[in-house]
Amino acid sequence: MYKVEDLRNKSEKELLNLISEVKGKLLSLRFENATGQLTETHLISVTRKDIAKIFTVLKEKQGKISLDKFIKDKKDAKRKFFKKEKQTVKEDSSKIEKDASKKIETTKKEISNSNKNIDYTKLTVKDIKDELKKRNITFVSSLKKDELISLLLKNSNNGGNNA
Repeated sequence: MYKVEDLRNKSEKELLNLISEVKGKLLSLRFENATGQLTETHLISVTRKDIAKIFTVLKEKQGKISLDKFIKDKKDAKRKFFKKEKQTVKEDSSKIEKDASKKIETTKKEISNSNKNIDYTKLTVKDIKDELKKRNITFVSSLKKDELISLLLKNSNNGGNNA
């Protein structure tokens, strides 16, 4: 396992020689693995990573990669990404709030409309009396079902609470 600091101290020629050595080592490891002789299979992935490290340091030395510029560009990209994410989260939350308020309004309208469309003849006398109490409508308990329904309908149309 090679450390990047040690690789940076080597010359380009040494790095090229090292790449050929490590590639040869990787070939022999793959061969041993294929024949079933390799017990430490993790060495294959470690060797592949070593090759990648050597190539990275080699490209740095050749001037093809400027790590400082790369890191700066990466940080700038992160900043832009998170700034956009914050904006989209704010926009999404405002959309959700608007949608929720619309749903609440439609639900309120549906509830008010559903009260008008109730078939009170299918309700029991107890249910009708409960509905009258809920609407604070005073009534005489000895009234028949038809009279209670007419009282309920009369007060729901007028919106009043008088019996």
